[in-house]
Amino acid sequence: MWRGSIFFDLHDPFLLSSLLFDGRDEDEILRLALGAVDAFASLQPLAGYRMYAGSLRPLDDERWAPAAGLDAEVAELDGQDETVSSVGVPWVRAFALRHSDDVRGYLVVGSTAEPTEGQLLPLRFLVQQTAAAMANTETHRREQAVTARLRRLNEENERANARLSAHNAELEFRERLYEALVDTAAAGEGAGGIARTLGSFTGFPVVIENRFGDPIAWSDEDSPWVAEAATPQRREAAIEEAERLRRPVRDGSSLIALAQPRHEVLGVIVLVDSAHLSGGREIAALERGSLVLATELTHLRSFAEVELRLRRDLVEDLISGSDEVSAYSRAEAIGHDLRVPHRVVVIDRLRGDDDAALAAAVARVADEQELAPLLAKRGPNVVMLVGAGIDGAKFHDALDRQIGGVAVGVGAPCAEPESFPRSFWEAEHALDVRRNSRHSSGITTYETLGLYRILGARDAVGDVNAFVDEWLGTLARYDGAHSTELVRTLAHYLDCGGNYTLSSKGLRIHRSTLRYRLRRIREVSGFDLGDAEHRLNLHVATRIWRLHSDGAQ
Repeated sequence: MWRGSIFFDLHDPFLLSSLLFDGRDEDEILRLALGAVDAFASLQPLAGYRMYAGSLRPLDDERWAPAAGLDAEVAELDGQDETVSSVGVPWVRAFALRHSDDVRGYLVVGSTAEPTEGQLLPLRFLVQQTAAAMANTETHRREQAVTARLRRLNEENERANARLSAHNAELEFRERLYEALVDTAAAGEGAGGIARTLGSFTGFPVVIENRFGDPIAWSDEDSPWVAEAATPQRREAAIEEAERLRRPVRDGSSLIALAQPRHEVLGVIVLVDSAHLSGGREIAALERGSLVLATELTHLRSFAEVELRLRRDLVEDLISGSDEVSAYSRAEAIGHDLRVPHRVVVIDRLRGDDDAALAAAVARVADEQELAPLLAKRGPNVVMLVGAGIDGAKFHDALDRQIGGVAVGVGAPCAEPESFPRSFWEAEHALDVRRNSRHSSGITTYETLGLYRILGARDAVGDVNAFVDEWLGTLARYDGAHSTELVRTLAHYLDCGGNYTLSSKGLRIHRSTLRYRLRRIREVSGFDLGDAEHRLNLHVATRIWRLHSDGAQ
């Protein structure tokens, strides 16, 4: 079928070579070579073989399907040109496609008569060119594989370089950020400086909050960001997750990181990211910032603890007795002005035994009301030295709302340090009266104690109660059992100086009813209202009874 074709005109062997070497694969080269043999006038192409994975494989083409037994016979040739006999043609020879001592395959050619050497010469040229073309194809394929591998290696190298560049850029970012944060802390810019630095490096608004969610610093103080409303449960859950994972976590529209030097959360850094655009760089910034903030807040806490200890020691010395010069100088050292009139206030929690909670609540209320006190714990109580203008009722109500069930005693004003021990005693005396009154939760100032001011110190309270019970106990129990008002009638009668008319009008009862009640009072109590000593003791007892019954204000 190829006979007469110009492509196989052996007078133009270069055209044949160009066809063999134009990038065909081994099977296509074999087909082209077998087709060229077909163009030879005296020769007939019978089969083609190529070396594949170490063994000879016949060309998959029905035009040159090998005769039965030819595959085995060719396999035994061991790379030599040999005559084969398994084909029913007078002359058959297998020509090895050898190049550089490597056998690439075989061309099996037949003829009706043995060809001359001159007839075989073009065939040998074709065999040589075919082997070379197949070798070239394999070499080209290997070169392509090497090129592809090199290309992959170059791409991997480029990706590695890109990752390295990104990593170096990230390291440079972190180093610059850390240096900026350290410089901010060294310059004493505090939490505000840390927030501004983080905002500048990340491009996101940043706010720093305390443990309770109150903002303390912003990255842009001219436009402070306000956190979205979050339930205490959700905020606590986010903080617990950040504590557990030890890394920044998302909380709604924000990323949060904890300033937690040990086991206690001192502060929270919030990065505002409602569009969820933040990534690894922002997380790294929060991690760095939280470390520096933890150091800053730890330092502030240590300073605050030292100042608190100085304040507590000053309070202890003032209520125990301190000289004026020392008191003024120590107060000025911690920024407190003792030269204005003060009062001593003693606070007791009536329910529960959490002294720390009481102290914290007192400090918060004092801060909210801008009282600027000196505070110290004294046993289960809190002692507060505060300006004499304190609104006691307002202070007690706010404290009672926060912690519930507190008794407050307030001493008289003192204008100089040497008066503090007296004011402290007065505050404790007022507190004892309040605690022993019917309404123990409340506030009592020393000035409102009335009769209690002349009845002695705190130890006399028990004796006073015994005195009241001695003179009025029988009447009080009778009133309780019979729903009468003998004690109230007696108190009003004695307050009116024994005047029947004023007493009956004040009690809104008839004079005869008053006489009846007074007679019952004599009968039940056994005391004679005409006796001067009995009358005085009963009058004092009813006054104290009124104080207990109505509650000291």
